[in-house]
Amino acid sequence: MTADYPTDLSIGPSYFESYQTWPAVRFIHGFNLAKNGTNSAKSLTDSAAHACKALSKDSFLSWEMGNEPDLYKEQGVRPKSWGEADLVKEWNIKVESVKEALKSACGDDWAGGERFKWVAPSFAGPKNSLDAVKTWKAGLDRSSTVARFSSHKYGTLPSTVCCTDTYI
Repeated sequence: MTADYPTDLSIGPSYFESYQTWPAVRFIHGFNLAKNGTNSAKSLTDSAAHACKALSKDSFLSWEMGNEPDLYKEQGVRPKSWGEADLVKEWNIKVESVKEALKSACGDDWAGGERFKWVAPSFAGPKNSLDAVKTWKAGLDRSSTVARFSSHKYGTLPSTVCCTDTYI
């Protein structure tokens, strides 16, 4: 693991001021899936509350839970036995906790419909410990909240596997 890998970052209220600085820009707010534990769970829900307060319907594009989860085992933040089904289970639990935080902090309209759309976890590439297609088949494809797929070096998934948009 490199020293700059962002598993230990926490962000506070002042971070969200950045959402106000660029007019006509729509943001995908990312949540840290790599970090586990009580403190990280609280940081996750706290950041959800700050994010929905800082974003407007014109500046919000989507949420994203997890960046490069296919590297988590290699970087020691998940056990070697952690697989695609484990990622999907954890993703669903954390997305639900964000939903409750959004509902509590900003109201029901942030916990459903167009304001509760997600980018699937962005994979680093096709040759790491997890596979994007296997993750879809392990249950991520059953989430009605996933609207987009993002990958850093994966290419595109077959249209029968994924979503409405693809970001590469």
